Amino acid sequence: MGLAKANEMLLLNQKVTAIEAMERNLVTRIFPLSEFDQKVNEVVQYMAGLPPQSLLVSKKLIRDVNRKELEKVNEQEHKLLLERALSEETFQALNGFFLKKQQSKL
Repeated sequence: MGLAKANEMLLLNQKVTAIEAMERNLVTRIFPLSEFDQKVNEVVQYMAGLPPQSLLVSKKLIRDVNRKELEKVNEQEHKLLLERALSEETFQALNGFFLKKQQSKL
């Protein structure tokens, strides 16, 4: 998924359909709801037949490629989210939310 689509999703809080998620490489497969349990079970059964240690090593290799960068970004996100949570803007937004909620009960 490109930067523009990622920004659009995150900044505008857009939900995506299963097809859009697949087109944006957020998921690898989609199944009709009526077949979902059966299809997932087939995938699970297939994976259960694979060598477990080989799967673990492969998964580690795939994830470790960007691990340090992801940890750095996660740390930065945590810091910024904490700053936002403690900001006056957040206080005002929460205060307005609870005032509206309280007024709707009256």
